[in-house]
Amino acid sequence: MRTVDSTDKFWHVIYVHSRWEKTVVRQLLAIGVDAFVPCWQHTVVHKKGNYVSYPPLFPCYILAKIARSEHIAVLNIKGIFHIVGTVYDSPEILDQDVAFLRSAYCIERVRPYIGDLVGKNVLWHINAKDKMLGTLVHSSGTALFVFTVPTINSFCSIDIQEETSIENVD
Repeated sequence: MRTVDSTDKFWHVIYVHSRWEKTVVRQLLAIGVDAFVPCWQHTVVHKKGNYVSYPPLFPCYILAKIARSEHIAVLNIKGIFHIVGTVYDSPEILDQDVAFLRSAYCIERVRPYIGDLVGKNVLWHINAKDKMLGTLVHSSGTALFVFTVPTINSFCSIDIQEETSIENVD
């Protein structure tokens, strides 16, 4: 168990009102809290042209980097239900996972994943220094890397190329 100072900041999942994700993030940024809504690029094809939107990847959830001493101030923001986990036992979300979710690469290629999670546990080497733990699933002839953020029972997937470096963990 790690010793945590009340000023040490960690990434937390925050449960918010439906369709309030971006509003709550704006309010958190206004008080100096680093927060964001993981989004994905959704393209709808119409007769008059394509429409691109960026809906939340995890509806009703946002990520915020907060210290234990900031919990009360965060919970007083309109639209927030609660911080997932407890003050003393919140699941750790790594900075590299948050950086990946914020990247343009992720926003353009990630999709929500609905279905059975049957596959091999793997470590995906995104680049020379970044790695992510997830599950490799084969669906419709393509390889999907499926991952989740701790405490959110929602999955996302990225279609990965064959040249991608994958290491078995099992």
